[in-house]
Amino acid sequence: MTLSLDSSGSGLRKRGYRVENGRAPLAETLAAGMVLSSQWNGKAPMIDPFCGSGTLLIEAAMFACNMAPGRYRSNFGFQNWPGYVPKVFNKMLAEAKAGEKPLGKRRIIGHDKSAGHLRQAQANVDAAGFGGQIELSVDDAREFAPNPGWNAHIITNPPYGIRVAEDEDMEPLYSQFAECLREHGAGCTLTMLTQPEWIDALELGVGRQTKLRNGAIDCVLYRMDIRDQGL
Repeated sequence: MTLSLDSSGSGLRKRGYRVENGRAPLAETLAAGMVLSSQWNGKAPMIDPFCGSGTLLIEAAMFACNMAPGRYRSNFGFQNWPGYVPKVFNKMLAEAKAGEKPLGKRRIIGHDKSAGHLRQAQANVDAAGFGGQIELSVDDAREFAPNPGWNAHIITNPPYGIRVAEDEDMEPLYSQFAECLREHGAGCTLTMLTQPEWIDALELGVGRQTKLRNGAIDCVLYRMDIRDQGL
């Protein structure tokens, strides 16, 4: 027999800050994994040109501020176990909060062409306590132009044409976004989660690729240093 104890209650991917989900939200745990895999140092500007409801932005801010991933959760399953000692857990929680640091002058920036998505992102950013610190604006990724010399980390999850933008032709979107990176992205690092066919459409060169699943969708996490490609 196998005896299992549920120590979390609701899934750990539910951080507790997301008050707006959007149509196809990225799981918080997957977003955190993308931030860690990007090798972002938490200091250079971080930009998401397809920010949707803002999950990647918030996970990046939490990473930069050394915030524990369960920081916003109100309860865990183990708190209902016999023998649970609130004093011990509260001490651990206090120690975790004491290790946090302010976002300060770090630049975390989200763009999306949909004003509705930006309203959802703003609600989530505010709920996470980063209102006025994470920068949001309505912009089209097909006109993406990061500031020269920023050496920014671009961490993003663009639409695949599944659930989101189902009626759009994805190939022009990816090719035009790639053209923006060629023209304006020298010195930047790109970390992008999408389907393999859209990686090919970028034509940005060989980068590191890791197979992942976004829910039921087979995806690839693509990472490349644009400076190394001479684009």
